[in-house]
Amino acid sequence: ADPESMGDDKIIVSIPGNGERLESVHTPDGYEWLLTEDGLFVHDGSNYLHFVNTSDPASISSNVVNGMMVDLSGRIWVATQRGVDRYDEESGVFFHYVIDDVNHYMRDVAMASDGSVYAISRHYLFKLDEAEGVFRKFSPLKISRSNIQMDANVDGAVWVNYHNEVVRIPVDDRCEPCSIAAREEIDGFCADRSGRLYLCDGGHLRIVSPDSPVEEEIPA
Repeated sequence: ADPESMGDDKIIVSIPGNGERLESVHTPDGYEWLLTEDGLFVHDGSNYLHFVNTSDPASISSNVVNGMMVDLSGRIWVATQRGVDRYDEESGVFFHYVIDDVNHYMRDVAMASDGSVYAISRHYLFKLDEAEGVFRKFSPLKISRSNIQMDANVDGAVWVNYHNEVVRIPVDDRCEPCSIAAREEIDGFCADRSGRLYLCDGGHLRIVSPDSPVEEEIPA
């Protein structure tokens, strides 16, 4: 995917596919990664690199990339239609992890504050067994027809978005399960280390403390 120059200060690139899936992730090194249904693109400041699945076992596991995260060590992980990969920037190799389920379609991947790595499908939350290199079933999930997203950036829990509800799944004994109903379809959310939830639904940004009745809304 060679970039084309347009004007004096714009760079555009033609991305194949139907355009239904496009997400941008910025990494600490300043690169911009694009998650698409036709592979993974990265802009290094000068050019776009395009990663696609090929016959090479070191290539990305699928062209359909649903989620991505940068872990505490700066490593890049992707959730794809066929599993979870970790990208090694030095060698350019994608390492593939075994999924302990017949369904390998992963929706998202995230790292908790203790360094544990989690992934989700439509049906299960998985936790990585690092010694074995296997994502094992950790907790069943509600079945959802919408895209499922999660955030593990909080002590003792993983948050999962089910289209119009956000659910907290405890991963240890530091908190209890809970759910927060959205007013409308959830456009995006994230959690901070203190446990507060930032929820965007229906054009409004809400700050919710799950263990307190206090809720703050930030006006548009």
